[in-house]
Amino acid sequence: MNKIFVVLALALFAHNAFSQAENALTSQENSYEISLAQGELAISLAELQEAIDVKIVVDDELLDGLVVNELQGSFSVDAILTELLENTGLEYRFSKDGTQALIYQPQMVGEVGGRQKLSKEMIEEIQVFGTPTSNEGYMTKSSSIATKVETDLLEVAQGVSTINLEFMEDISIRNLTDALDYIPGVFRQGYEGPATSRGFSLGYYDYRRDGMRIFTWSIREPVFNERIQYLRGPASVLYGEGSPGGMVNLVTKQPQLQREHKVTAATGNFGFTRVTFDSTGPINDGESVLYRLLGAHETSDNVNDNDETRIALMPIVTWIRDDLTLTADTEIYYEKQASYAAAVAPDWNFDALIDDVSVANPGDEWINWNVSPGLRADWDVDDSFSVHSSLRVTKIISENDTHRLVGFDPASSVATRLFLVGENEWWEYQSDSFIIKRFDWGDWEHSFVAGFEISKSTYEGDSAIYFGTPLDINNPVYGEANTAFSLFGGPSESETDRYGAYIQNQFSWNDKWHFVAAVRFDEVKLTDIDPVAGTEEDFNNDALSPKVGVVYKFSDSASLYLSWGDSFQAPSAGQILEDGSRPDPITTESIETGVKWNALNDNLAVTLGVFHMNRVGELQGIGFTGLFRQLGETESRGVEFEVSGNVNDNWDLKAGVTYLKTEILNDESDPSVIGNEMPRAPNLNVSLWNKYTFDNDFGAGLGIIHMGDSYTDRANTENQKVPDYTRVDAGLYYDPTDNLSFSLFVENVADETYVTSAFNLPFPSATPVAFATASYGRNYRLSASYSF
Repeated sequence: MNKIFVVLALALFAHNAFSQAENALTSQENSYEISLAQGELAISLAELQEAIDVKIVVDDELLDGLVVNELQGSFSVDAILTELLENTGLEYRFSKDGTQALIYQPQMVGEVGGRQKLSKEMIEEIQVFGTPTSNEGYMTKSSSIATKVETDLLEVAQGVSTINLEFMEDISIRNLTDALDYIPGVFRQGYEGPATSRGFSLGYYDYRRDGMRIFTWSIREPVFNERIQYLRGPASVLYGEGSPGGMVNLVTKQPQLQREHKVTAATGNFGFTRVTFDSTGPINDGESVLYRLLGAHETSDNVNDNDETRIALMPIVTWIRDDLTLTADTEIYYEKQASYAAAVAPDWNFDALIDDVSVANPGDEWINWNVSPGLRADWDVDDSFSVHSSLRVTKIISENDTHRLVGFDPASSVATRLFLVGENEWWEYQSDSFIIKRFDWGDWEHSFVAGFEISKSTYEGDSAIYFGTPLDINNPVYGEANTAFSLFGGPSESETDRYGAYIQNQFSWNDKWHFVAAVRFDEVKLTDIDPVAGTEEDFNNDALSPKVGVVYKFSDSASLYLSWGDSFQAPSAGQILEDGSRPDPITTESIETGVKWNALNDNLAVTLGVFHMNRVGELQGIGFTGLFRQLGETESRGVEFEVSGNVNDNWDLKAGVTYLKTEILNDESDPSVIGNEMPRAPNLNVSLWNKYTFDNDFGAGLGIIHMGDSYTDRANTENQKVPDYTRVDAGLYYDPTDNLSFSLFVENVADETYVTSAFNLPFPSATPVAFATASYGRNYRLSASYSF
């Protein structure tokens, strides 16, 4: 707590010291007598240039086909451009000395392959006109996550959701799960990391960082991220094997040309304290070498007194020379996590959750740390051809000494526990390289992408599972585990090698019809190593993933889309079926259609999508045996609706509704479940967040999340369903200056206890119990930020 007050005091002191040094507005305030007739925007701007002292800079191609109304009277340049560009989709900003006005099409600065990218041309533009601010708010108009090439989202034949930086700050996110709560169709399954989407699991390998595969333990610190992208549906054609439900991509912050520093301090209940910093700017006088340094320190408890600590640091350096951009970064991350304690729900009675006693011993620890250096290169060979390559190496170490709940007897109030001890080490080697070639062929415009991905994952672990001492929940006495005899465990090793090659062509005609066709070939080689016996066993999986899509853009602000594709998910090393054989890859066929509309002068993005998916070969673990069963066919279909953006200059909005219907179509291992719903797949999900900023720099936000009930097993046992819940969030915001801001975010205002997920995995001879992930009570976070 003392750290929080020190940082707040420093921020207030710095504000007083620097408040007199604020830059003046650069827009011209002089008035001009203007008489412009209704007609083409290009002609109006040419006539305007003759009448004003400010030079207008614009690419003539942006003006094609745009018509403006008559304008007469006395106006400033600021007011003239505002009137002329209304309803055109174009924006403007003045140079730093106020002598030039740049007219441009708003878009995220230089995104390619799911990451940000700066170029020499962008640097030169920023040097004169400063950094554009058109992407403030919740609205996102373009992205590269779906096609590797930055594309207007109206022309993408797939649903894409984005959590922008401003929204992340408004809801005071602490980890990925906080952000995903407000993405329709994504259902959290744990405190951090795993979730489900469209009824299918998003595991630890279904996340990308700047377009590259990651293990999510290796990046959960939100201060590193500029935005979080969610690509709906299968993504195998460009990103390889993974969940068909969707893919989450973390777009990290990059060095900026303008020097800026930001410090944020926060505090809250449950022992929560958090300090972050963000510093960026040029290193050399020529401004060709830029840096960014990001860091965070966080501590917290939970209701079970499981202390958590997080320390994260990321230095980034970008070097720009002519048409080549090189970026190097390293993430250093340490976390002492909550000790895997599950809430106790006796006899599946979620209204009787036992939440005030930890099933873990006071000295239990689960510690993770990693170091992850990476290098990216972007080479703009010419205006139509570019080469992009990324390489990342990650080392992850996990140490686990925790008690875990495996059974509970409500009659005696005694919990059965196991004690897990383990040390695990992962090495992740990831690379992705691709080219982009743009060309015209008659009336058709093409963007061709071809690339290959190579990655290798290695795992070494040594673990043991012992009987933990029983724990009376009503009278807890924590005893030490009996470590004389190990129930399970021992050393284990595995390797996974992935190779993928892909090609894609985006082509359009008459600016109305937009098409995409892509195909990818993947090979996944799994190696199980027995370090005791000194043996290795290899097995390979390969798959072809096609995708086609079409978009009809019937206006500048609305489009219809249709897409079809196949995807696959390879089994993991160590997964063996009951008969001793290896599982086949899990395959999914998906079709999706919908409509997109940029409403309210392109300030509010509206998407309505309908999808149907069939998945074959899902794997299910069999108790504590370590074996798996390959299931039959499952179906997922539904409707997703999302609205995101700005209703007006004061009102920001993000809302979504998902209706999901899943069904087990075939299961030879258990025909009795045919026709049932899939577990952990709520039928209904509704989210709504509003933020209104008043003219006095005061703002208020209100959010509602409703999650429908869901089954916990394939048998659809009625008395073991996770009940539905509704959560209300709220926020207050005050920005007394451009440099200083305060916020108070309250999660779960109504102080409700609710369950997000549960499952039943009883240890043999233990009474079955619901393993529940629950949220207890109101949670507030008060923060202050200072920029200088």
